[in-house]
Formats: sequence, structure tokens, C-alpha cells
Amino acid sequence: MPLTTYDEAKPWAASIRDEVLSGRMPPWFAAPGFGSFSNDAGLTPIEIEMLARWANGGAPAGPESVAAPVAPPNVDRKSSLRLQFPAIAVTGGTTERFDVPLNLDRDRWVTGWAFQPGNATVVEHAAITIEPAGAELGSWTPLDGPITFPARIAQRLPQASRLSVELRYRKATEPQTDRSSLTLFFGPRPSHELRHRSLACGTDRIDETIDIVAVNPYARAAGESVEIVARHPDAAIEPLAVVKRWEPAYPVSYRMRIPVRVERGSRLDIRSSAVECGATIDYVVTPAS
Repeated sequence: MPLTTYDEAKPWAASIRDEVLSGRMPPWFAAPGFGSFSNDAGLTPIEIEMLARWANGGAPAGPESVAAPVAPPNVDRKSSLRLQFPAIAVTGGTTERFDVPLNLDRDRWVTGWAFQPGNATVVEHAAITIEPAGAELGSWTPLDGPITFPARIAQRLPQASRLSVELRYRKATEPQTDRSSLTLFFGPRPSHELRHRSLACGTDRIDETIDIVAVNPYARAAGESVEIVARHPDAAIEPLAVVKRWEPAYPVSYRMRIPVRVERGSRLDIRSSAVECGATIDYVVTPAS
């Protein structure tokens, strides 16, 4: 009996191999060596070679995987709130918005959160905003697992607040059903409250010492590059993120492995190959020593 090749038995294996070798998958667009990120989904040369060999070898199945825990590490599962969105029929290429009341008994502090797509084959992106303040809790792409804020940092959730959740769905070959959910994990009042600031292309002066937790770049058009650089008062230059190709389908939040200290008087430069660009930074104010 002749050997079965991957393209005869599992044609999708060839697609996986080609997407990985071309660098299109996984959709991680940060240039290596510029910034260190806790959610880095880039593949090493060894991992790329292993995936190519796996595809060429017939894509054999491995042992059944165990689902990752919903709660981030070091989070009390008992202090959480799970929000289940209504089930909806998805035809693909659409965006759905949900206004979610929270009915909190007091202000709460969010130390982490986890978005669970009801139908992972069609959910492409989720954006969560705290209303009426308009503060961004965060965004999710299929690259993300549970999100944990650094120690002693949390997002304030006022008692009267509600959540606005925007879900974007990719095109499907046939109608699908989705019922996604969001879990918020609460903790005590932190030492530092998470804040957010939107910056346009150009240079902005930082008037207080801050620790940057994450950067969320954007450009006017897909495929454009975006660079975010901190220029410190001592003339040192520190790249925060260099995104080779921005893709609106995967608006990745680049979460710092260790918060980056930016001293008062520093400047943040945002540059792009596009005419218009910008970034949102998630940060905390650092008390003067």
C-alpha cells in the first residue's frame, strides 16, 4: 500500500505549513528584539521547523489536550463575575454589540478577565469598554488566553457602571450560532489604578512618571508599520513595540512582560508608514521616589 501524503489525506495540513512558513500565522506582527511581551505568540525557527515537519509527515494527532483553566494564576475564583451573552445566529462578516448591566453592590477592582468565545471558528475579535466612562477594559483576539494585570495593579469598575461588548465575526461558509461569555476576576483595592491614554501619530510629552503595562497600536490601513518609542530625559531611546504589519482583523494588545518605566519629561514617539496612526497605552502613575 503506498504511503499517504498530507496533501491527499489532510489537505489542510499543507495550508497550515504554508501559513507558518510565510509568517502569516500565527498573526503576531511585532518585530523580535523590540520589547518583551507576556502574550508573545511568535514562533522560533525551531518551532516553525517542527510544525513544517509535522505537516509533511501527515499531521499525526497527538494526545488529547486538557483545556486551560479559565481563571488567571493567583486569582481567587470565588471572587468573580461570569457574564453570558445572548445566543445569536451568525452569518459572518458582522459585528454585534451588547450592553451588559452589572448590578454591582459597590465599586469593584478587576485584577484579570477572560473572554470565552462560544464558537471559536467565527469569533474574530472582542472589545470591552466600561460605560459610561468609556474606559477600555481590554480587547481579545484568538491569540489571547486569560488576561492578568501585573501585581498590585487593577482596573476600577464603578458601582453604577455597565459594559459595552463588541464582537466581530469572520465570514462563515454556512450560518453559525455563537454564545460567548466574559468572566471578570476581582481583588482588593490595588496600589495602582490602571489608566488609559490615546495618542495620535507624532510626539507626546509625558508629564508624570508612569509604568506602561500595554500598548495598542493602530494605523489607517492594513499592512502598514507602526513604531512606538520612548525617548527618556537622559537621551536613551527605548522601543516599546515595532509592529511590522498592522492588521485590523487582529488588533493585538502588546502586553509588557515587565511594566516599562517612563520618567517624567520623557517623550513618546509614534511613527507609521501610514499617513494616520496612533496608539492607546495602558499605564499606572508611579509616585515620585
